[in-house]
Amino acid sequence: MNIQSHLTDPLSLAQPFWRTLTMIGESILPVRREQNNPGDQRDQREQDGNVHVNLAFVPREMPTITSCTLDKTYRANVDFTWQPGTRQITIPPQSDIPVVAEDFLYREANSQPFGLCRDRDNDIFFTDDDGYHQIQSAVTYPLESDDDVIFDVPVDRLTLPRFTMRLSHASPTKVVLLGDSISQGYNASEFCDVPPHMPAYGELLCHALGQRFQSPVELDNLSLKGMTSEWGYDQSDRVIQCQPDLVILAFGMNDGSVGRTPNEFKSTISSMINTIRSSCNEVEFVLVAPMTANAQWIKASDIDFSHYRDELADLTGPGVVLADVYRVWQLLLNRKTYFDLTGNGLNHPNDFGHRIYAQTIWDVLVP
Repeated sequence: MNIQSHLTDPLSLAQPFWRTLTMIGESILPVRREQNNPGDQRDQREQDGNVHVNLAFVPREMPTITSCTLDKTYRANVDFTWQPGTRQITIPPQSDIPVVAEDFLYREANSQPFGLCRDRDNDIFFTDDDGYHQIQSAVTYPLESDDDVIFDVPVDRLTLPRFTMRLSHASPTKVVLLGDSISQGYNASEFCDVPPHMPAYGELLCHALGQRFQSPVELDNLSLKGMTSEWGYDQSDRVIQCQPDLVILAFGMNDGSVGRTPNEFKSTISSMINTIRSSCNEVEFVLVAPMTANAQWIKASDIDFSHYRDELADLTGPGVVLADVYRVWQLLLNRKTYFDLTGNGLNHPNDFGHRIYAQTIWDVLVP
C-alpha cells in the first residue's frame, strides 16, 4: 500500500472505511496519564514506561503509522508494537511517536479561551491552528471484516435522483455548503496552511466526486464560524443566487451552544429547505447531523446532539437525505478518546474528522 498516495488522494480519502474495509490515517494522540494511587490498575499497566492507545478497529495486519504531517514514518516493533487480534498500539519510552502528558491537555484554569472543564478545575487545551495536528499521528490499516461495528453505520437509503443523474452523465454540478466553522474548514490542515494540506470536508468531497465521475463539481462554501441555523436561514437568498443542484446544510454545533431546542432547530432547517425550493424547484438537499463537542467541556454538558439528529431525520424524504456524522462519530468515541479525533480540543474535527464528514456524505450521494 502506498501510504503517501492514499493519504493525499481525494478519492481514496472520501471512500467510507466501512465500505472499503481500509482505514486511512486514523488519528491517535497517545497520552501519558498522571500517576495516582499505587494500587491503581492503569498505573500497573504503564509502570514499564509504555503508553497504550486504542485503534477503532482490529487491524488485519501490521498497521503503518506516520505523523499527521506525513513527514515521518514510524518503525514497527521499534517505535510501536501491535499484538495481532487486538486494537491496542503500544508505544515504548524510546519511540519517536509524540506522546503528551495529561497536563499538556488539561491546562491551568482560566488559561485557555473557551475551554473550562465541567468536572475538574482545569481548562482543555484549545487551539484554532495546527496545535493538535502536530502531536497526533495517523494509522493506516486493513480492517478485520468480522467486526459488526463496521457495518453498524446507518445510511439513508433515500436517493437524490437529480443530483445522481447529473453525476452519472458527467454534467457540471453546483454544490452549496452552508454551515458553521466546521464547514468553513477550521482545523483542516489546508485551512491551517500546513502539510499535508488536506482540504476541509466540503472541498474534499467535491474533489473526490469530480475525480470519480469525471465531471466538474463546483463548490460554493457560504459557511461562517460561530453561526447557527437561524443565520443559515437568513442566507437563503444567497444560496438561491448560486442556483445549486445540491445544498448541504450542516448546523447544530452552535445551535446547541446557545440552547436552541431540537424543535426550533428542526423548524428553522425546514423553513430553509422550503424557501430555497420555492425558487430552485429541482434542488436537492443533504442534511448533516454533526459530530459532538468534547463531553468534558462545560459548554457541552447540556447538549444532546442525538435530538438534533432525530429532528433532521424527520425532515428526510424525496430529494432530502440525512448524512449521519453524529452516529459515525459516536461509534468512534466508543472506542477512542475525543483527543484522538479533535482539531481544537473542544468542537472541531481534525483531518481525520473532516474525512469522516466527507465519507458519510459520500455514502448517501454515491449508491
